[in-house]
Amino acid sequence: MISPYAKWYTEKPDVAPGKPISTEHSQRYTLRRRELAGRILDFLLTPDGPDASFRGLAAAASVTRPTLVHYFDDHQGAICAAIALAGQRGSAHTDRLRAAADTPPQQALAAILTEFAAAWTTSLGHFHRIGFRAGLSDATVGRVYHDAILDPTLRAFEDLLGAYHQRGTLCVPSPRDAALTLFPPVLVALFSQHQLGGADSRPLDLDAFIVQHVSGFVRGHAADARK
Repeated sequence: MISPYAKWYTEKPDVAPGKPISTEHSQRYTLRRRELAGRILDFLLTPDGPDASFRGLAAAASVTRPTLVHYFDDHQGAICAAIALAGQRGSAHTDRLRAAADTPPQQALAAILTEFAAAWTTSLGHFHRIGFRAGLSDATVGRVYHDAILDPTLRAFEDLLGAYHQRGTLCVPSPRDAALTLFPPVLVALFSQHQLGGADSRPLDLDAFIVQHVSGFVRGHAADARK
């Protein structure tokens, strides 16, 4: 059964079901819910967080289980809330990505992906790990991860590549297709090296890989390809 709160976070993360947002009570409810989602998110980033039960999430948030039921309905709703909040926290980074069109493609794309890789060992990589792990076993959580974290990142790359196309810097007639050839290989490399232990069994120089990958991408989408 899909939690109504999970559905809410998928579709309208700022509006609680049955709670008119114009009332003072609803505003307090929203602020409190966001605070608890933040505590849950912080706990999910710890080694024990992803495997915690609903009661364990309540303890980590320093509230009772009935309190979490009141705000999130169930475990699924709480996880969805935390992932949605992670996406909101990352919005400043995707906005900065979109603003990089004034920088030459090779320089901008290599810098963005290198910074992304450097941040992977901090909360960024944990957000994706939690989203992938929970999403693979729960389609509702997976949808929230896709809509709140993964797709906004892809869309930011799409917007950047589309801006390059409009300026004639790159030939990218389908920004979405191009974004899917640019970003996912780096994402797979990061999962391989960090979450799956590839750094021990088959180490990869991620910085060199990114530079080579971006160089091939920029050559393949050179502006003179329009001609």
